[in-house]
Amino acid sequence: MAKDATLVDIGAKDIEKIRDFAVENKIDFCVVAPDDPLVMGAVDLLREAGIRTFGPDKKAAIIEGSKAFSKDLMKKYGIPTAAYETFTDMDEALKYVETCDIPVVVKADGLALGKGVLICETREDAVKAMNSFEQATDHLKEAGSDAKAIVKNVAGRDNIALPQFSSEYRARTTSFVDNMQGMNDNFGLLNSEMNNATGVIVDDLQEMNDQFNTIMLLFSDAVDGVLEADYTANYEDVSFEEAEKCTDATIDWCINYGSVEGDIDTAGIAGTMAIEYDFDKESDATGIKDSKLNSSYLTKCVLRNNKNYSDVTGEKNYVGGICGLQEMGTILKCTNLGNLKSNSGQYIGGACGRSLSYVVNSNSMGILSGESYVGGITGDGQNISECLSLVKIEDAESFYGAVSGHISDDGVVRGNTFISDDLAGIDRTSQSLKAAPVSYNAADLPYDFKNLSISFILEDEDIEGGKKLVKKVSKRFGENMSLDDYPEIEPKEGYYVSWDQEGIDAIKTDEIVTASYVKYRTTISEDTSGDEDGFYQAEVLVDGQFKENDTLTVTHTLYYDDSNFEKVANIKDLVKYETITVEIPDDGANIHNVRIKPLIDLAKSFKDYDVYLVKGEEETLLEKKGKLGNYNIYEIEGNSITLDIKFNGAEKTVYLVVLGIVGILVGILLIIVLIIVFVVRHGGKLPGILNKIGVKISQKIENKEQIFYDDSNEKIVKKTKK
Repeated sequence: MAKDATLVDIGAKDIEKIRDFAVENKIDFCVVAPDDPLVMGAVDLLREAGIRTFGPDKKAAIIEGSKAFSKDLMKKYGIPTAAYETFTDMDEALKYVETCDIPVVVKADGLALGKGVLICETREDAVKAMNSFEQATDHLKEAGSDAKAIVKNVAGRDNIALPQFSSEYRARTTSFVDNMQGMNDNFGLLNSEMNNATGVIVDDLQEMNDQFNTIMLLFSDAVDGVLEADYTANYEDVSFEEAEKCTDATIDWCINYGSVEGDIDTAGIAGTMAIEYDFDKESDATGIKDSKLNSSYLTKCVLRNNKNYSDVTGEKNYVGGICGLQEMGTILKCTNLGNLKSNSGQYIGGACGRSLSYVVNSNSMGILSGESYVGGITGDGQNISECLSLVKIEDAESFYGAVSGHISDDGVVRGNTFISDDLAGIDRTSQSLKAAPVSYNAADLPYDFKNLSISFILEDEDIEGGKKLVKKVSKRFGENMSLDDYPEIEPKEGYYVSWDQEGIDAIKTDEIVTASYVKYRTTISEDTSGDEDGFYQAEVLVDGQFKENDTLTVTHTLYYDDSNFEKVANIKDLVKYETITVEIPDDGANIHNVRIKPLIDLAKSFKDYDVYLVKGEEETLLEKKGKLGNYNIYEIEGNSITLDIKFNGAEKTVYLVVLGIVGILVGILLIIVLIIVFVVRHGGKLPGILNKIGVKISQKIENKEQIFYDDSNEKIVKKTKK
């Protein structure tokens, strides 16, 4: 490093000296890499001094500085991480070790330069690890106490004088430093010359490459016919034989935490494992360069020990947790823990969407969705062995299974297992020793399978992309989750939150629970669908903010039956028309506007009615707050109410009608009696006035008949009285 840079004797933790040096030497850009200065706030100091600096500030660096903080952060925001517990009390930690799953990892909080993590295969090892950390802490405390004692002892003594170097020594040292500085300057000039020469060489090489590409383009036109041939016979795939130990052509120990979206060949680790035979300027292998036409090539492509923790979504075919389309190579010891979906395609698999080669000793857990060829390990596979899946499959119409949706006729499948109460192994059939179901046993499963993931999604057209992840939580196999355990969703005015699942009993796979905003119903009415006449308008309506499935329960007790007047026992039954019991669903409000309209013909005769709130033996007359259409509006408190509807004016009106009828009848009877008495007294002759009335009536009748007789064509003859 001394050849390319100037070394300065400043410790990484002396962040103030680092800042001062950078300011004095007008450093333009700083990169802070070690953990200690990051956690101490070196980036903050340099930026405050006006120096552009790459690296997290002190607040962000705590993610590296404190394992407890980073774990809590990942748990809070649903970032996949192993289950954990944090302890500050040794006794509590020891109690936890007695019951936790083994193996367990013991970590010391804070920076430990890679020495603060111990993997414990037994409970005894875990106890020893925690005791070691505690002893180390005690030693640090003792060291601090000793240092304080030394400082205190020195402070109580006379001033300590240290010998000084002679002037000759200082002079020689100065000369030595000057000579070293001169050498460093010369090296700097040499380095600059080399850089300039390298630039010229690179430019020349670039020009040569451009000319070479031009020549190859002309050459490719001449050999198109040859390149269209099938070169698969020229390649021998040795991936399976070398998969355990090879390092070239291998993707090893890679982890994906980010969501992946694509069109085709979409996956968490590698989109495609294949050889591209078409020549292009990216120098793809064609099998003919510097070779005879019958040459054979050894090739391999290996994905080993890779993990995908996040969701993968493809628009079309070939969606996989590890690889989308595997035309060659070997997938070995890989794990998918994400949800996979094809919006309009086929071939969806936990390890690989479609495999024409080997998938070995790999695992998958999550939710898979696609039209067909959907499988826990491969959507369509060939050679699958010693794999395990715990998946849930949605929307598949054909070719789906817990291990594979389909296996080619020449494929070899053995030793695969799956955990599911609903799925079969391969294309809806299970096969012993090939794709067999097993019971869930945490002790026999990989560590990642001990926790199932529950993802809470909010769908709303106002969100970019139409949906977002609200929270992701981990649950043990077989645990329950109620609606109370769901995360809170930000309220939206005029809407309520509706979940597609109101709780999960006995969780056995990863689950996605989706929330959406649904507009409140502002008015609900009683159910009138059971009316015998086929149509019945509700007597009671209630205003509020009600959910889609909320129902208004109304019970009617009628005291008056307008279809059978004889059932009315007395006039009072016309007054107390009906008692209504109303059960209002809970919408968070205690006071509601209740609209009431009696529907029988009695209401048409006696338009004014009163509504009473009944509580036990007590009745309270309600004040009408307004009118909407034919409904009177009342403001009523409570969700369970009893109301009496009365036509208080009916009794008075009925009495007046009855008295009028009786008066008319009495008058008629009196006239008849008077006529009879008169006839008896006058020898059976009617009074003269009655005779005149009779003549008048006869004339009227005669004239009436003439009106209806058509005599328009007859001559009018005037009759004279002789």
